[in-house]
Amino acid sequence: MDDFIVIGTGFVVFLIVLALIIFRFQWRVVPEEERLVIYRLGWFSRIAGPGPGVISRRVEPVVRTIRARDEPVSYVTQGLFIYDIPFGFTLNFWRSFDLQNSVTRDRATLAKLAQFDDNEREQMIRTKIRDALVHGVTAVQKRRPLAPTAEVIDRLLPIIPGFPECDTILAGVRQELAQTLPSIGVTLNMAHPITITRLHLNQEMIDGFARNRTTDLLRQRFPNLPEDAMIQVVTSIEGANPLNVGRISVGDSPANTVKPEIRVGSEGIDSRIKITPMPEETKAPQTTTQPASNGVPPPGEPDEHLSQDDLRVLKQVPRYTPGQKRSA
Repeated sequence: MDDFIVIGTGFVVFLIVLALIIFRFQWRVVPEEERLVIYRLGWFSRIAGPGPGVISRRVEPVVRTIRARDEPVSYVTQGLFIYDIPFGFTLNFWRSFDLQNSVTRDRATLAKLAQFDDNEREQMIRTKIRDALVHGVTAVQKRRPLAPTAEVIDRLLPIIPGFPECDTILAGVRQELAQTLPSIGVTLNMAHPITITRLHLNQEMIDGFARNRTTDLLRQRFPNLPEDAMIQVVTSIEGANPLNVGRISVGDSPANTVKPEIRVGSEGIDSRIKITPMPEETKAPQTTTQPASNGVPPPGEPDEHLSQDDLRVLKQVPRYTPGQKRSA
């Protein structure tokens, strides 16, 4: 009897070893922040983790690994419009990839969500955020209609962080994402708020705001500053110079660069004309205009042409050919 027990035990151990060799079973411990998507013979089998488990590497390969950690992430959304003004948001919130809890044990939906990797799921999140922002901005525009002639600052107030309309937009985005993100296997952490880390505006609009602020400060400091002086001061701060620069020359002196300057300081306004000699290499070459030839030399210059009296005193020289003897 004991021999049969020993033989049976040995046979079972042999089968286990044979199965381990054939199916290549592996003992694997999955960390808490990861999940393993496992297929069996080409079909979705399960999501393993966290904790230990046995996996057959031959018939149950690990197709992909999913990050399941709850973490803060920033998403940039451009190409939005409010009252016909383009803008963008950078939103920050906490989220995690939790496929099993998102689909409430629906195996068919779980199998579809498991086909996407983390990068593809990130693209889906950006689409959901854009949809939520468009819905929130549209709702604010309907509740707060503006005339076409409204000022730019009035149109931008609803998207400036801290204003009531902006808080309303974020509340609507938060509520919509909490409902739509689970459909792609993402869970929004409601314990953390959605915050705007950056408002993206057109660079020309930002420059215009800075220019208006600079002008207002100069008006307060120098209320009697003329308009043309104000233009030069503001543009000089921005690194430009709108005033014309001319050149002037007096007598035979070389041309000089003439540039008006207006300086605003603690002592008041100082207006002056700055004259700078032109560099040698930039001076225009001098040109000499030749007078038209009319047979009369200019005053003070000798006449190089022969007159009739000069021709009469000249002696005529006879011509000869080679070999001919000259006469004495």
